[in-house]
Formats: sequence, structure tokens, C-alpha cells
Amino acid sequence: VVIRMAMTTQMDSDAALARQLQEQMNAEERVPGGHSAPDISTPLMIEATTGNGAQRGPPQNVRVNVLNDSLREVSSSRIAVSALILFNFPQIVAAIVVLSLHWPDDSVCDAEHRLKWRVWALIATIRMVLHMVTIFLIIGVSRMVTQQDRQTRLLMILHNLRNLLDAAGLVWFLVGNMWLFGGSDEKVTTVCVRPTQSPIYNLCLAMVVFNYIHICLPCIVAILMIPVLCFCLPCLIHMLRWMRDPEEGKGASEAAIKKLPLVKFRDLSDVESTMSSQLSCPICLMDFGPDDEVRILPCKHYFHDQCIGEWLGMNSTCPSCRKNILKDVPSADEKSSNETVEEEKEGGGG
Repeated sequence: VVIRMAMTTQMDSDAALARQLQEQMNAEERVPGGHSAPDISTPLMIEATTGNGAQRGPPQNVRVNVLNDSLREVSSSRIAVSALILFNFPQIVAAIVVLSLHWPDDSVCDAEHRLKWRVWALIATIRMVLHMVTIFLIIGVSRMVTQQDRQTRLLMILHNLRNLLDAAGLVWFLVGNMWLFGGSDEKVTTVCVRPTQSPIYNLCLAMVVFNYIHICLPCIVAILMIPVLCFCLPCLIHMLRWMRDPEEGKGASEAAIKKLPLVKFRDLSDVESTMSSQLSCPICLMDFGPDDEVRILPCKHYFHDQCIGEWLGMNSTCPSCRKNILKDVPSADEKSSNETVEEEKEGGGG
């Protein structure tokens, strides 16, 4: 999880830096006639045209961006939350029952060993409860605020708290291994002969085993997914789509995508005079050519037709502002009714 978060953060920062450099170079070296300067070369800018200028298929970094977006959304999906509940909730219930019933037991081993088991199980249970509460708060706050306000101070505090609890859980897991499986201290003369006769020890042992599963299982899955990631990236993206929320992660249909306006880049000023001066596609980071076909989303952001077509086929939100296009694209009946109203207004004005 830590490696995935680091890779995702690094790729996002590199993409943002490359986009910023591209826009600065275009603004500073813009030549007369309305054409931008040649592209600057960065590792993230994959060529989208062949030697004769013909446009290739959707660039690979479109799928990489979709993969990063899918990984971020899977972490807060219903399946991920359900897995967290199924993994932690039984441990919390078992810990509460065992600790409440057997806390004063003193028939097994010495007082020092019993104290370690009690303290470890109690703190581990409190950490799991706080972790679950933090996850639910993050999801609740994320759904309450707008997409543009996702990086609010409260969310940042909650994310930092979750990371702190994860780090504390790893440290406490190591402490549990030392207390349960470590050798006896030379200064301690008493040796615990049959610790498994203590219910609290068995509880600690079960929680440590669950932690091993929690740590090792994602690593095994990641190793098994390496061939899929290398040779079948679209398969991995579709699998991640299935794991996300059905409403938030679904892609747009081909009919809905075709309803979006499609114009030449040079004709953008005629379509919408208030549209921002965007010289490059945020998905593939390539400059728009005068004859490039761009598709305009309801939020007024525009992208290469092939880039946004593949993106929307997997995720129905705008790559720039995260606005869902399915809620803003008019249906055929709405479109015809709007055209009828406009014609009546024009006829009345004539």
C-alpha cells in the first residue's frame, strides 16, 4: 500500500510538472499567426502522431492515468470498506469478549507475561476501532464536500490520522511478535510453559496471524498482478472498475460520448467565446493542432477526441474537475424539447 501510494503521488506530481512546463513554454514562445511553439520533450509526453502526421490510437498514458484514478477510487469503494469491516470487526468483538471475561485470570504463566498479553491486545483493539472510525469519517466527509473542495483541511487531518494509525499498527505488530514469540529474557527466571492455556494469549496469537495475512496477502496479489499489468493493462483497469462503486466508477456509453460537441481546435473560439485558453490536452499532454478534433464536456473542458473517448469509456467524470458528465448530458427527448423551445423563441422574435 505504501509503495502504491508513493508511485501514484510521484506520477501525479510528474504529470502536473510536465503540464505546467508545457503551458509556460507555449505561452513564452508563442509565434505570430495563432500557432504555438513546438512541443518540449519530457519523459511523460508520448508521441501521438506518426512520422507523416497521422494520428495514432489513444496514447498509453491515457490508460496509465485511468489506472491511477482507479487505484485511488478503489481504496474508498464499498468493496474496500466491506473488506475492512469483515477483517476488523470480528477481531474487535472477540477482543472485547475475551478481555472482559478473562482479564483477571492469573492461572497461567507469571504476572509479567499476562500483563504484556493484556496490554498488547487492548492497544491493538483500540487502534482498530480508531482506524475504522477514521475510514468512515473520510468517506463521509468526501461525499459531503464538492469535488473541488476535496483537499480541505479536515480531510487532510483525517488522512494524516489514518497514516499515523497505520504506522502505529505496524510498530505494535512488531512488538506483539517480540512479546509472543521472542526468547525469554536472561534476567527473568520464570518461563511460561503452556501459554496457549490462556484465552488472552490465544486472542493475541489470532490477531497477530490476522496481521500477517493483512500484510502478506496484498504483496502476493501484487506479485500475481505483475504479468497482467505488463501485458494486459486494460484487463486490470476493467477489474478495478468492477471493484469501485457502481455509480461513481462506471464509464459512459458510446451514445452519451457522441452527444458531446465535437469540433476542430481552430473552431473553438466560435463555439464558446468564454472558454479558457487551453493549448494542450491534459490527458496525453500533447499540444492541440489546428486540425485536431476536440470534444467539449459540459464543464467546458476539452480534450482530444480519442483521449477523452477512452477515458470516458472507463470513467464518466471529467479528468480535470471530476464532474460527472452522465448527469449533465441531455437525453434525446430533452435535447429535442430544448431545440423546439429555441425554435419557438426564434419564431416569436421574428
